[in-house]
Amino acid sequence: MARSNHLMTDIRAGLAAIPPDVSHVVGNPPHLQEILTPPGHALALDPESPIVVGARGAGKSFWASVIADSETLAGVAPFYPRLRLADVAVRPGFVDQPIGISVSRDTLDELAIDEKSTRALWLVLAIRAAEDVLNESTCDSLESGMDIYKRSESRERRLRELDEKLRKSGIRLVVLFDALDRLSGDWSNLRIRTTTLLETLLTMRAFRSIKFKLFVRPEQLESVPSNFTDLSKLKAGSFDLRWTATDLYALAYTWLAGHSDSSVAFASLLEHFRVPSPTVRDGKISLAEHVLRDPEIQSKIFVSIAGPYMGADKRRGRTYPWLPKHLADTRGRVTPRSFLTALGSAARFEKLPQPRYALSIEGIKHGVSEASVLRVDQLKDEYKWIELALQPLAGQEVPCQQDQIFDRWLEADTIQEIRRQSRREGYLAPFQMETVDDDPNYALLRSLMEIGVVEKRPDGRANIPDLFRIAALMLRRGGPRLNRVPI
Repeated sequence: MARSNHLMTDIRAGLAAIPPDVSHVVGNPPHLQEILTPPGHALALDPESPIVVGARGAGKSFWASVIADSETLAGVAPFYPRLRLADVAVRPGFVDQPIGISVSRDTLDELAIDEKSTRALWLVLAIRAAEDVLNESTCDSLESGMDIYKRSESRERRLRELDEKLRKSGIRLVVLFDALDRLSGDWSNLRIRTTTLLETLLTMRAFRSIKFKLFVRPEQLESVPSNFTDLSKLKAGSFDLRWTATDLYALAYTWLAGHSDSSVAFASLLEHFRVPSPTVRDGKISLAEHVLRDPEIQSKIFVSIAGPYMGADKRRGRTYPWLPKHLADTRGRVTPRSFLTALGSAARFEKLPQPRYALSIEGIKHGVSEASVLRVDQLKDEYKWIELALQPLAGQEVPCQQDQIFDRWLEADTIQEIRRQSRREGYLAPFQMETVDDDPNYALLRSLMEIGVVEKRPDGRANIPDLFRIAALMLRRGGPRLNRVPI
């Protein structure tokens, strides 16, 4: 390509402009041009899909923030015509921060004192949400609503009335729940509130126009008591929010097409591959379908940006599959935050004079290291104990025998330290450590396995993928030499 050096400089600038860590919560939705609308994510928006399951950073709060904002939801509605999102009204039930009619944790602590009152609270919350949409009001607070509708018959009658009014108005109401790990600061109350919320979700299936929609982490469903009625149906009907490699590269290419530093250069790069230039549709950047879905085309584009191999030849791995592979957890999941962080950090790693490629091999490795640190930091936000679990493992080579991990935890007094710190700072220790009677070391290891940090190999050894191993300063025989930063 005649202008390859110039193009690569501009594409590098576009990638370097990716923010180190951008997160969205309900009340702070993304700009429309930042939103990629993968067909496989339709159920994340579907009012009839009640549970969306995703690991930290998978995009639960991203989609929740899109749904909760009427303008943003209207902007993505044309891309999912089957969902008929134009007639959907959304009200927050419990989200990251109290907004609108949503309930706060303090209010839950005051009003949800046992299972019976917690069930009643969720239904009164549904009543308040429906009344808000219909501009009616029989209660000006949850507390007054709990008093007015203290009998189950009165709650059910009022909900039927509101459901019928919404149906006649052509409105479908979604009561939205996100950040459910913050429902309580102890496991006992958290289980009660989560379980009763799921029971209420099942109850709401009897209504045509009022639906609950929950965004949850995988282990939250696992912590629900096994005797919960219809738990298997809820799990089977849940949507697992995952990003494929093609989704991730489509996200990166959409960024390049929309950013002012790289848009012209990226359009020229696509032209080289005889791909139509990006267009703007309904305020959103739109790329040709095969750029979004075809791994062969995507690979050719990325090879032109980063080169074909992670070394002198294919023995070091091809760049296109290498990046998502080294950003995956034990279940093969890669979060968009990790992927974009790696690309942005790779582009900022070093300035190359007259570069042949926008990204260097060392830059990509550095990007994976930065993404590893960010990913562990993200997990520390939700699992305060994870730092105590990983720090003693520095220098340990993996895969390794489980006893080698247990010996390090024993030397660092990890189990007792987690228990002491969780009580002192008021956070949740691993659920398994609080509920099982056998060796707490196995319980902690199972907790790490459930969140995708540790996997058990067929030969019984424990392994930690690069995404977490690097930040934990652990070693892997034959692994890539990556820059490591302590957690």
